[in-house]
Amino acid sequence: MPRTQKDLGVTDPFDPVQAIFAGAKYLSEGLDKEGTPEGALLYYHGGPGWRDKYGRESAGYVPAVTSHYRALTAARAAQAPPAASQAPPAASTASTTP
Repeated sequence: MPRTQKDLGVTDPFDPVQAIFAGAKYLSEGLDKEGTPEGALLYYHGGPGWRDKYGRESAGYVPAVTSHYRALTAARAAQAPPAASQAPPAASTASTTP
């Protein structure tokens, strides 16, 4: 993938910051070219010519990734603290003694 790295401006493939920005840019490019999140995932997975290279063989990739994403999202939602509108009222700090 040296050409892809070069096209995305990556000079050090082991630099996590460059890797994250390049990955986001590549997904965005896939979304622009494919038009759907599913198409963007296939573009990311197989490259610009994924249809010619893999055709329907890549079809299992999208459900696997989206299933994993949904599971992570559900797990995070279960661990998240309640929203401010759902939080119990704050305890009063005013003194009730005369």
